[in-house]
Amino acid sequence: MFKHSFVKRILLIAFLLLVVLFFLKLIPFWFLFIPALLYLVAIAVGSYFIQLNYFLVSFNKSTKQEKKIALTFDDGPITEKTLHLLDLLKAEDVKATFFLIGKNIRGNENVVRRIVEDGHLVGSHSYSHTNAFPLFSKEKIMNDIAKGNEAIERVTGRNVLWFRPPFGVTNPNIAKAVTELKLQSIGWSIRSYDTVINDEQKLLSRLEKTKAGDIILLHDWGAKTLAVLPSFVSKYKALGFEFVGVDELMRK
Repeated sequence: MFKHSFVKRILLIAFLLLVVLFFLKLIPFWFLFIPALLYLVAIAVGSYFIQLNYFLVSFNKSTKQEKKIALTFDDGPITEKTLHLLDLLKAEDVKATFFLIGKNIRGNENVVRRIVEDGHLVGSHSYSHTNAFPLFSKEKIMNDIAKGNEAIERVTGRNVLWFRPPFGVTNPNIAKAVTELKLQSIGWSIRSYDTVINDEQKLLSRLEKTKAGDIILLHDWGAKTLAVLPSFVSKYKALGFEFVGVDELMRK
């Protein structure tokens, strides 16, 4: 099982075995560095791919075979762009989940209220969303997340239950902080790469890989995202799919 604690134990056992083999002069000295190298690779892969649940168990996809999928939008609220997206979702009668950055809420309280009034789900995407977030201590991560939660709760009047780590990166400190704050980490099964794909048709092609139970990662500030969503939604509605919040996918 690809879990941090399990990998550590296995690689420690492997290292001890290699030490024995080295003292028996059956292997060269440099073999002793192999477990350490594999450990670093495991950390890098486990940190980047949230779906692996390497450090932190996240909800990434529903295993039920119901024709339900969840659109999730990171990084808002961003005034006009988020409002434009909300207009689009309302016109299509689609529910989604928004992971909000706490520092973006001041001055955009009306946008947050509109998200809730339209029946969408709201989760936290930290307060700062700084590039250094994964390098913070556990205490600093907890304070940052708590500050973001407070900013959301102050406007919505609802407790924050869901959290998406900035950049989808996880590590032991983030895992401990999320667990202690009693939040459910939410990942994804379809990464749209809507922040880097310049071609609308390529973006639409990625979205059309969606299957039942998928959680789709999008951002609410991209013009390309807004441009392709109507086509994507129309196609999947015609196929009998329902667009729901992640809480609906999690229901047993």
